[in-house]
Amino acid sequence: MVPNIEAPSWFHRHTGFTNSIIFILGLIWSYRMVEKTFLDILITRMWKLYDLKISAAVVNLHEVITICFVVMFSHATDVYRGRSVRFWMVVFSTTVCIVGLMLNYVEAGNDDKGQLHLWLFFSMGLMDLAQAGHRVTLRVFLEDQFRKVDKDKGERRRHTKFWWILVSAVAAIFSQLETLTGFHFRTLLLVLMSVIGFFFIVFIFGFTFYYNNGKSSDDSSNDGARNQGLLKWKMRVILILLWVSLSILSLVSASGSTFFLLEAVTLAAHHDNLFSILVLANLVRCMEIAVSEVSRCVVEQLEESREYSIPKMELLRVGIGLGCCVMCCNIAVGTGTHRKYAKGGGAMSVYWLIPQFFLLGAMRGFAKDGFKSLFESNVQLPFQRCGWSLGVLTRGFGSFLSILCVFICGGKQFKWFQNDIDNSSLNKYYSFLSLLSLANIGLYIVVYGWYTDLWFLLEDQDMYEARNKQK
Repeated sequence: MVPNIEAPSWFHRHTGFTNSIIFILGLIWSYRMVEKTFLDILITRMWKLYDLKISAAVVNLHEVITICFVVMFSHATDVYRGRSVRFWMVVFSTTVCIVGLMLNYVEAGNDDKGQLHLWLFFSMGLMDLAQAGHRVTLRVFLEDQFRKVDKDKGERRRHTKFWWILVSAVAAIFSQLETLTGFHFRTLLLVLMSVIGFFFIVFIFGFTFYYNNGKSSDDSSNDGARNQGLLKWKMRVILILLWVSLSILSLVSASGSTFFLLEAVTLAAHHDNLFSILVLANLVRCMEIAVSEVSRCVVEQLEESREYSIPKMELLRVGIGLGCCVMCCNIAVGTGTHRKYAKGGGAMSVYWLIPQFFLLGAMRGFAKDGFKSLFESNVQLPFQRCGWSLGVLTRGFGSFLSILCVFICGGKQFKWFQNDIDNSSLNKYYSFLSLLSLANIGLYIVVYGWYTDLWFLLEDQDMYEARNKQK
């Protein structure tokens, strides 16, 4: 009987599968498990140690520090491209992660309040460094493995995204298991340390199988790029305004990882508390990925038809994300008001929060990818990689704004934030975010009107391209 080689051939062609990624996927899965069962719901841990304002500030500070480390690792992976250097970056990040989990384990069993704060902030600093390192270096190292079968950078990125999303989905399913959600915090940390330690050893044993691209070379060249203008001045102003607009959106997004989850904690029954929180946190991630991929496919189909301006479609994606932001804030105002003032509101089901978490994920999926694609379509090739970094910085800036808002709105003048959720006026804070989001829509309309000016899009763009061809 002739063996069937079509299936493997099809599988390799569409997934880019190579033997070396077997040693990497387990480590990615363990890292995503740490994220989903610990870091993504960090507010549930801080809430047991501090009051409302301090808990939210600590979580947002964790996000800001992580973003700073992400930018640092992104620059490092751009500069150093050899197998050994990137391998040791992953080893460093994983080692720091294990040490950070160990310190969290020690801190969780410490009753001394003075030592507790010291251990906590030092261990969380290590977890910030580890999370940033894994987020960047693991993804880049995985993409390197597809150089064996794909010379095209776009194909490598698609294959990397496929495996990353697949492993993340498996981690999301495992994080919902009753055995994990029922663990005591210290037991959970032991399980996470054991899992990541095992797959770390597997990763190290795979060193000889990993692709070695020598000292490296990028797919693009920077020759002559330094003397060329990055963008026309109008496009610079438009992208700056969009960045400001997305920073406000990131401020709302920061509420999703703090106040939204805290509301869920207070509404969830004790026996399924963690399970409900993980469902809502995973819903945001799933919606973000689904919306991002579906909208990207739609834009690609429109690009093939050549009947639409793709930059305008990308700008429209950002606008839809801002619209989801306004709806998310308004729904949050409704649920927050009902929970605080309605009779029996405190006993409402935690799953009434699903619509705002749903819109939160959709908002992130539309706006983040829309801005990145719009940026990349309007800059020259050597600068296109900056789009992702700008998006990351936007999220960090939004978390920083959230810290300021928490202390300003929780001050003596407003007193919206008290020691706990029940005595705080989250509905008023959500109303403030809703008004800010509406103003943000106004800014977006101005930007969209300026961007879609026919003279700017057609006549001026044609003249710009003609001059480049003459040179």
